[in-house]
Amino acid sequence: MRRSTAKRRRVRRAGIVVVVALGVLVGLLALAAAAVAALTESFARGERIAAHVTIGGIPVGGMTAAEARSALEAQLAPAARAEVELVYPGGSLRLTREELGARYDLETALSQAQALGRESGLLDRLRTHWRLRQGGVDLPVPVEIDRGRLEAVITGLSPRVNREPRDAKISVDGDNRLHKTPGQSGLVLLVPETVAAVSRALQNGAANRVDLVVKQKPPNISAQDLADLQVVLAAYSTPYHTWQRDRTHNMALAIGKVNGTALKSGESFSLNNTVGERTVQEGYRSAPIFRDGRIVPDTGGGVCQVASTLYNVALLANLQVLERSHHSRPVWYCPAGRDATVYWGQHDLRFRNSLKHTIVILGEIRGDRLWAAIVGHADDDYDVELIRTNYARFGGGSQIIEDPTLPVGKRVVVQDGSAGARATLWIKVSKNGKQIRYEKLHDDYYPPKTHIVRVGVKPKTPPSGTAPPGGAAAPGGASPSGTKPGPGLQPGAKPPGGENGQKPPAANGDKPPAAPGNASPRPGRGAAATRATAAGRTQPPGVRVAER
Repeated sequence: MRRSTAKRRRVRRAGIVVVVALGVLVGLLALAAAAVAALTESFARGERIAAHVTIGGIPVGGMTAAEARSALEAQLAPAARAEVELVYPGGSLRLTREELGARYDLETALSQAQALGRESGLLDRLRTHWRLRQGGVDLPVPVEIDRGRLEAVITGLSPRVNREPRDAKISVDGDNRLHKTPGQSGLVLLVPETVAAVSRALQNGAANRVDLVVKQKPPNISAQDLADLQVVLAAYSTPYHTWQRDRTHNMALAIGKVNGTALKSGESFSLNNTVGERTVQEGYRSAPIFRDGRIVPDTGGGVCQVASTLYNVALLANLQVLERSHHSRPVWYCPAGRDATVYWGQHDLRFRNSLKHTIVILGEIRGDRLWAAIVGHADDDYDVELIRTNYARFGGGSQIIEDPTLPVGKRVVVQDGSAGARATLWIKVSKNGKQIRYEKLHDDYYPPKTHIVRVGVKPKTPPSGTAPPGGAAAPGGASPSGTKPGPGLQPGAKPPGGENGQKPPAANGDKPPAAPGNASPRPGRGAAATRATAAGRTQPPGVRVAER
């Protein structure tokens, strides 16, 4: 009994001790909390940044905002001037972060630093101070991007980055050997996508390289497209006078537009459509042309030589000629019967790719010659001969007209004379030694023109008496008109051209030659073919014919 009572007393005394201890502890904690609260409240009312705070790794704890700003500016200035390499295919460019429109937002960073430990709730402040004492807090430095400036910089890079695709090319050297140059893809800088990529990189202070966003633009003609161009099917060139600069300019301009023209099997070529109308606005100059058999200046003179050169190379490649007209008089740079004239709205040169594979027409000025070639597949390579028969050249004679209205002895040329010619052109096509085609292409006739001169004479005084109605015959058998026979013609004989410019007989032109003794040497190699057709030169009365 006594033991039980003593035990209860000990328990009560222990409980009292515990209660007192707890009361003391609570009081101490309350005093500590009050002290901490007082300290945090005092800190919150201050101006300095909490201890153990860094911004971008730069210590700013215990500093005022102004002191922290100075420290940050000193430490971040080199970083702001750090270069970023902008890389694109085939090159690169280095610009500073400032030049790209990047700026460190120190105001936001300092505001965030000053807010640490100054939260509105006591517990939040206590937690923040606990974090600071445990390991500190590092705040990032926000990067502000001037998007307008960045877009302007990237857009300005477009001319440097962009490049047009380069087509694969094919060329022929002086020995008719084929050479191929591979093409290259073009580049297009995608500005919005690149601005986004650079912006992301600038947000990362450690980034020093950005790949610009570009799109590749494939060439129109790739190396694969040239795979079937294996041999030179034909080549031909004509001489020209280099001192005729305006005419040379016109030829170079026209052949440049033809150069590189590709024709798939079955497609047709038109010189007028390819070259366009010969006008000053298109860059053509005035140069001599034939008009009604006379030589006169006109815009685009010289393009006919391009037509003649292409006509020959088309025949030698054994293409089907759809339209061709010869000149009104022979030309010096091409054999009679193998020339071609063009004039906008009147004459064109057209031919069709009658081969099985694609061909490409090449052409350029080479020294003092105008050169053209046709390249294609080896299966379309034929041996072609152009054979000219029935060729003749004749003068147009001359005529002197006595004119009493002119001073005595004065001579005035009324019409320049020119020689005429005729020729028949045949084509012979062979493959592996076997003749495939042998036929006439056309008969060409170039009418001569009489050289007419008016000569001043003294007016005649009629003798007394009445003259015979028809007048007296001229002495020596001369005609009253004063006509002088041309070279190679006997007095009183008619020129081979016939009266009034009528075409003479073909002189066996419809019969193929017994042997190709008059064959023209083949300037290049040939290709598959069909028969060429030719347009005549007959014009209705009153129509003026012009050839360039």
